[in-house]
Parts: sequence; structure tokens; C-alpha cells
Amino acid sequence: MRWLDALFPPPPAELRDALVRFQYHAVRRQIPSLHLTALVNVCIVMAVLWHTGSPVYHYAWMPLVGAFNLHRIWLWRSQTDAVPPHAERFLRHSTYAAIGSVTAISVYSATTYALDWFPYPILIPISFAFGSFSIAHGLASMRPAASSVIAIGIFPSATVMILSGDFLSLCLGVSAASVALLQLRFLTEHQSHIWATLALQQEVEQLANRDGLTGLMSRRAFLAAWEAEMVAETRPPRALLVLDIDHFKAINDRHGHDVGDRVLFQFAALLAGALRGTDLAGRFGGEEFLLLVDADRPADAEALAVRLARLIDGHDFRSPGCPVEHVTVSIGVHCVDVAEPSFDAAFSQADAALYAAKSAGRNCVRLCEATAARSSASA
Repeated sequence: MRWLDALFPPPPAELRDALVRFQYHAVRRQIPSLHLTALVNVCIVMAVLWHTGSPVYHYAWMPLVGAFNLHRIWLWRSQTDAVPPHAERFLRHSTYAAIGSVTAISVYSATTYALDWFPYPILIPISFAFGSFSIAHGLASMRPAASSVIAIGIFPSATVMILSGDFLSLCLGVSAASVALLQLRFLTEHQSHIWATLALQQEVEQLANRDGLTGLMSRRAFLAAWEAEMVAETRPPRALLVLDIDHFKAINDRHGHDVGDRVLFQFAALLAGALRGTDLAGRFGGEEFLLLVDADRPADAEALAVRLARLIDGHDFRSPGCPVEHVTVSIGVHCVDVAEPSFDAAFSQADAALYAAKSAGRNCVRLCEATAARSSASA
């Protein structure tokens, strides 16, 4: 399949999922209208052939094409706006269906013209050329499929017309072939444009979802992840930790904001390195950070917070451009109540525990009142 990859280079791996979503939505919008147009054209061609007295057995199979169009309209109309898990397979099958149907009609179109079956032999090739361009337009987001439709749908009939010796057919065949070549070039440029747009969208989303200094989740992204997790049908017990670097303002005042930024960067790296698979970490603002972690019991959440506090306390922050050696952190802990999953309520509890830790002298961990009560009850 190397020749296929050379002819149609695959998208960058990081764009693959976004491209499938884009293609699914693009095809879902276009395909029903295209099949409806094709159905109308099939009816028109059959009416013309019947009116001219052409033998019915030469075009009796065309209702099958109409039935296929109706089936595809129903199939795509029944799809929801949400991209299904099997979207890539669905698009692949649609590609096979488009190429298969175009191949069959292309053979029929070239044959009817070459054998002069109908009083207006150019009717089928020209009608099919319009249909092929329309199908390619609908599949433009999938360049291999659209290019195959153009090549299979246009060039065989155009070649037969050019070789027929009829001057009008020669002109129409050359015109169809030249437009097909132009369409193929358009599809190449269109693909590049789609990839560039998706790459830009991913970059913008990353900037919006990642804190530019620490690389952790931004406040916006953390809140979105919280909402998604809280509405999930099944989720493990979770705890919210609010962390605040002690005396951080003094670091900025004494050493400058550049040094403060280096401290924040190292602090975030320590948090990220301590995360487990399902834990989430975000920068809430300034020197305040949030963690959403698995915690079957309040004691588990407290133990994790204590380990983090000791990790920070024992780390040497000195590095080129950062003379700060020692930093501590205060942590407030709240075990999320299943009956009260709102972020504001959870943050209010964890933030109150954080202030209790600061009031206790900093560099320590405190549970919120509700979580502490649960911990005492389970002890």
C-alpha cells in the first residue's frame, strides 16, 4: 500500500481524530442532498429514454440506483449530530459505496455511448459527469474518495467520447477531462487547507486548555473536566485538593516575577510527576493549584495531600536563574459528595480547609469540616 500512501499521504497522527470528526460532519451535511439530486436525475434520464422509445431492458436496472439513493438518504438522515465511535468505519464504508456505485455507472455510461444504444448517446455520459462532480464535491473532505470518484466517473466516458471521431463529442470529452483535472488539483489544495485549519484549531484549543507557564490544565479546562466527570453515570470517589504556595508574594517581591515563574514551573512539574492515571491537575490562578484525585476514603485523600506537601518541602528549587531553595505548600482537602457535585460547593469546602491550614501555620494539610466528620465516623 506504499503507492497509495505516496498518492494520498495520510494525515499527521495528531490530526487523525479531529479529521474523522470533521469528515463525518461534512459528509453528513452533504450526502443526503447529493443522493436526492441523483434520484431526481435518474428519474429524468429514465423519462427521456422512455419518451424516445429506447428498449426498456437497456435501462430497467436504473430503479435500483434510485433505491440505493433512497437507502443512503435514510441512512445518513438517521445519524445523530454526535460523532459515533464507529465514525471512521462508517466513512470507509461510504467511500466503498460511492466508488462501487460510480464504477458500475461509469462502465454503463461508456458502454452505452460506445455501442450507441440510445437516440441521444451523449445524454448518459454528460448526466453522469455532472453527478460525478457533485459526488466528489460532497466527499471533498475525504480526498482519496473524492479523487477516485472523479477519476472513475469522468475519464472512461471522456476517453470514449474523445476517440469517437465526432467533433462535438471530442470537445465535450476534452472539456470534461480538463475540468476533472482541475477538480483533482482543487481536492489536493482543499485537503491541505483542512489539515492546516485543524492544526490551528488544535493549537488554539491547547492554548485555551493549558496554562501557558506550567503546562497544567487551565482553569477553564479543569472546570470542563470536572463537569464531564460529575455527569458520568459511574465514577469513582473523588477528592478535591486546593494547594497554595506559602509566602509566594514574598518570593516575587524579593527575587522578581521571573524567579517566581521558575518556582511555579518546578512546583507544577512536581505535581504532574506525582499524579496517578486518573488524577487531574490545574492551575486555578496565581500560586493556587487544584487537584482532582481518586480517594475511596478521606484518609486516602489526606495521605496523598501529606505526601505532596512533604515532596514540595523536600525539593531543592534552586536552578539556573532561580536562587530559591525551599518552598512549602498549604493544602485543603474535600471529598466530593455525590449528592452535591457542583464545583462551587466543593471548592468552597476545600478552600475553607486551605485557610485553616494557613491559620495553623502553613506547610500542612487540613480536611474540610464535612470530610473530617466523615473521616472520624469511619475511624
